[in-house]
Amino acid sequence: MASLFDSIKSYSVKPSKRKGVTVDEQLYYIKKVEGISPTFGYGSVLEIGCGNCLLPISLSRLRGVEVIGIDEWTEFPTREEANHYVKMFKADVALVEALIPLPFRDSSFDTVFAFLIFYAMKREKRREVVEEAKRVLKPNGRFVLVDIERGVKKDVNMKEVYSSSDQGVYITVFTNEKQ
Repeated sequence: MASLFDSIKSYSVKPSKRKGVTVDEQLYYIKKVEGISPTFGYGSVLEIGCGNCLLPISLSRLRGVEVIGIDEWTEFPTREEANHYVKMFKADVALVEALIPLPFRDSSFDTVFAFLIFYAMKREKRREVVEEAKRVLKPNGRFVLVDIERGVKKDVNMKEVYSSSDQGVYITVFTNEKQ
């Protein structure tokens, strides 16, 4: 994979500072997520902490899925840059500037993503995010956690239905199956 400097120069999209990975790395793991998607599909999608919106843009462009990306955009890229990327790629992505509590009704989404953000959060914040993700997930919805630290899975407290790892990044799919 390219260095951060090479990644910045070779793409029209800036890497998200908070995620701490290059655009190349983000795209690589997006392809990994794409590889497991036939096992659960998408439906209505929310990405929490979407940053530069590469995952929502990819899902919109490759899968024809409408995605809502939510973030606070306190670091680069800015919300204006994220909006620019969405328009540049003509993606069906709506951006919402907020975070916790999630400004959505209960049972609003089939799939919620947390893509490379948990490792940078304090444990209490992770738990808040998970509780909010559970709240906005539809019955039998999927919470997809992509992160670099295996230990963050302990904070999810949902039924794990899929797990894999690649180069130190873990992709785990949980369900909020209703009993």
